[in-house]
Amino acid sequence: MASEGEITNLNGHNILKRQWGRLISCLPQLNSVDLVHPTLTLGRSDECDLVIYKSKFLPNQLLFISKKHFMIEQDPDDAAITYITDLSKNGTYLNDCLIGRNKRVILQSNDCIAIGEKLKVYIFKSMNYIANENYLPEAYRNKYELTHFLGKGACGEVRLAYDKYTCKKYAMKKITKGRDTTSQMHNINHPNRIYMEISILWNLTRICKRRRVEQKTV
Repeated sequence: MASEGEITNLNGHNILKRQWGRLISCLPQLNSVDLVHPTLTLGRSDECDLVIYKSKFLPNQLLFISKKHFMIEQDPDDAAITYITDLSKNGTYLNDCLIGRNKRVILQSNDCIAIGEKLKVYIFKSMNYIANENYLPEAYRNKYELTHFLGKGACGEVRLAYDKYTCKKYAMKKITKGRDTTSQMHNINHPNRIYMEISILWNLTRICKRRRVEQKTV
């Protein structure tokens, strides 16, 4: 039998699967879970990956837990992105905010998941976190999830960003202000640097619309 983190192929050989996240339990009656499969469901149904058993929860808690309460899934095209979908009429909460039935938002490391009457069940930890948290001002860190590096121009670098609540993709460029030395100004105005900026922006049209979403002076 394959152990956790392994799958068995048709020849009976165990294949190690890469862990991409972890759910840390907030309750003694729930075990922490290593995320190795693309999706995971939680609820009272035996068909769920994480089953909420009647014997381990109070009756008043079970009233607000659905057969299939929520689903967590890894983006098949971007390993750094994880989604949570609310499948319940009773409510799934992320950091005390209701997601809404059949709505999907992005999970970020240290997000707290609660169900029913805001019963906190898990803290999510990502194993695929890429972007430096200092890249974004603190006010935007809980709104956008940054992933891979897209390019670097004369004035700054560009990363792919996802809106946590709409799941839309954006190219986020961080421009470093206060460059006043002769050499720095030469780099900004150099023809090769300008062409590099144009090339980056041109390639980004395939990812998102060219428009300003957020602006903040740092």
